[in-house]
Amino acid sequence: MDPEIQATCNALGFSERDGYRKEPDCLGAVKDLIRFLKHDNDEKIIRRQLGQAKIVQKDLIPIVKYYSKEKELFEATLRLLVNLTQPALLCFEGKAPNEKTIQNHYLEIEGHLREYKEAFADALLIQTIVEKLTELLQLEWEECQEEDRLTIERLLVLVRNVLHASSTERFANCGTVHDRLIELFHQCGLEDLLLYLAHAHTESMFTINSMEIVSLMFKYQDASELAKVERTSQRRIAKDVDELERLRQREFLAKKASQWKHSARHTSFGGTYVLKNIRSFADRELIHHKPLAKVDELDLSNEKKISRRGKVKKLGEQEDNSMVESSIEVKLILKEFSIQFLSVYNTLMHRLKDLLFRRANDHDVVYYFWMMRFFLEFNRSYQNQIEYVSEVVNISTCHTLQTFLDSSLENMLMDRTERALWTRRMHIALQSYKELFMTMAAMYKIKDETIHESVKILLSNVFYVPEYGEVFLNILKKFDDTQMSISFLSDLIESVHIYFKLLETFTQSQAGVVLIQKKKAKRRRRKQKKRKPKEHEKDDEDKENEALSEEDWTRIQSDVESALRASDAEVDDQFRPIDVTLDVPEQEQIDISLRRIQRSLKNEKCGEAIALLRSARELWPKSRLFGETLDSSREELSVLKSIYLAPLSSEKLADDGQDEEEYEEDAEDDAEFTDEEDEAELAHSSSRTKETELHVREFLFKFIHPKVLRCYVVALKHYSTLNVNQLHAVLKFLHRVGWQFHFMPMLFQLRLFRILDKFLNDPMNAASELKELRVFAVELVRQFVAATDADKRIFAEVLCWWTRCRKRQPRGATRRRWLMLLWCHCRLYSHAHASTSES
Repeated sequence: MDPEIQATCNALGFSERDGYRKEPDCLGAVKDLIRFLKHDNDEKIIRRQLGQAKIVQKDLIPIVKYYSKEKELFEATLRLLVNLTQPALLCFEGKAPNEKTIQNHYLEIEGHLREYKEAFADALLIQTIVEKLTELLQLEWEECQEEDRLTIERLLVLVRNVLHASSTERFANCGTVHDRLIELFHQCGLEDLLLYLAHAHTESMFTINSMEIVSLMFKYQDASELAKVERTSQRRIAKDVDELERLRQREFLAKKASQWKHSARHTSFGGTYVLKNIRSFADRELIHHKPLAKVDELDLSNEKKISRRGKVKKLGEQEDNSMVESSIEVKLILKEFSIQFLSVYNTLMHRLKDLLFRRANDHDVVYYFWMMRFFLEFNRSYQNQIEYVSEVVNISTCHTLQTFLDSSLENMLMDRTERALWTRRMHIALQSYKELFMTMAAMYKIKDETIHESVKILLSNVFYVPEYGEVFLNILKKFDDTQMSISFLSDLIESVHIYFKLLETFTQSQAGVVLIQKKKAKRRRRKQKKRKPKEHEKDDEDKENEALSEEDWTRIQSDVESALRASDAEVDDQFRPIDVTLDVPEQEQIDISLRRIQRSLKNEKCGEAIALLRSARELWPKSRLFGETLDSSREELSVLKSIYLAPLSSEKLADDGQDEEEYEEDAEDDAEFTDEEDEAELAHSSSRTKETELHVREFLFKFIHPKVLRCYVVALKHYSTLNVNQLHAVLKFLHRVGWQFHFMPMLFQLRLFRILDKFLNDPMNAASELKELRVFAVELVRQFVAATDADKRIFAEVLCWWTRCRKRQPRGATRRRWLMLLWCHCRLYSHAHASTSES
């Protein structure tokens, strides 16, 4: 240790049997240590030396316990404790170091933080912190100074830092260090202070700190199990018995399966075996000196030296989701606190949303999503009282989560150095999104008409915006198992399943009529080069068009004359050909006015065409295209006829949004155009929205994609780690693809068959929770065998991911490469088999 640091530590004080005695220069020594840490280097030498000297355990904690009345010393010591207990990531600028030496320093600081957490499990220390907080919070607003508020914030940050440190070490009789801290919080009354901070409007500046402490208190807990825990623990005993029985059955079946692999003959006298139809290098029958249970187990490379390389761990596998089992007393304490916290949950979440999204801090937003997910799940599993969580069960929360998922996905794809961070944030937001939909599904089970009507209105708003469901499709298509964990994929698949189930249930209750918002982009058509017609062809085409236009004009001429006689000579202000305030050349404005008059005539809106003509003549009196000041209806009729027969450009008509083939799906939308759309088209391109009927089958059809199917196959590979609901979600989607949508060839994939083969050879495939997978595997193999009887080429096509197009053929060079590779292997195998048979 550096001599100066050692001398400073010795100047703090010393321990005695009856307490701790500080030195006269204790306050100066504490300030010196704060200054040393401020000028620490990149290797964090001073921080590591203070951890090795155990200054927190031996000096700083005793000072807080025995000298809390000395304000200046207490505040300086509190500053030093907050600095020393901050997370190790913050010491290295929020990123885990990659260099080996710095990484060892990082791990050393993590070890010191675990020791600090164990030292803070002291009843007198927690009691001192709670008394100090109570004393400062009882001050009136006028009496509370800025230093007092800063002290409150530092005390809360200190508690947050201690809880943040990871520690799974257990005490002799009271569980882990984390559980011991929870018990001390309960005994000393810190939980009541957290409830007060969450509810009091005058203490809104400490809302985020209280949120972080509450979320870290439940860090190792499962909300569903916590809601069902009881003091008698009958449910827990039954769960343990089932788990032991499952493990015993797995062990018995594994032992039984291994017995078949071993020969009954003693291994010391294995004997010598001759393998028929397999030639050795000496062109004789191959001799083997060990017994084989199966011929396929023959391996001639078992004595070769293999150069092994270290396995590169995927980023998706680095996620730590370990749950530490707590004692029944700790769980009952947390359950009681959760029930009390639900009474202030709406107030806290409303205040947090205003604070967090105004500050735009992604780190704190993740805590907000975690709080949302945990207490939604706890409330749903406890009593399912929606009034306690009504603040987050709304369409605004759906929009917030959907936009956060989209932005996190984009950041993960763009920022390669922080992919693990964005993946974890996206996972927490996805869990909140899933729990929100599960809460909506649980609202259907409540026997209350008011709640039923509320959830129907909420679901109609959710399904009205397709982006709330298409966010799952975007993530599935961008899923990368090297960057995202299997737990992320399983939660994603379960979320998709719940969304589909809600969509089907809602459409059935609404008699199949659900409106959705559909956006369409208005864009200008690209000019295409057309073949120049010959002169005689052009003349013939012009003559034909003139003849058709003359016939149409003759048909509507009587209606135009009647409209001219019925209309007044004054100009109607309701019809204006264009907004002259737009920054558009005058000639282009005149062209648009002519096209609008012509369009009104062709749509047989004679009164509108006459009003537009008179209004345009008033705007451009010098232009002869709209005629001069006419008093005769006959002269106006001739002007209208000339405009009607004028060969205006079809490309310009398309620019106004009138080209039916390019921009509209049906003819009814042509009548919806208004004058404002023509003016907006001149300024900029925009998007239009309209309501259409939601077809569930068309929405589900979007998910039938090779990339999406690959994600489900990857999840099925880990069938042993999936719970019952997640496994059902995977199999339900595969059933939709093969049986409901009749895309069975998409399931004929070699990777899927290998997974099913491994499952069928697994001794635990007879378990009750895997019955659905067993039935699916048998039925899929039957379908594959029936398909191969009709077409032998399917054996080659199982190597590629099939698309959902009608031909369902692999594309281009990929398919040719795989077929060529398969053909080469077949030829080599046939030649080897033929030579063996002849010999």
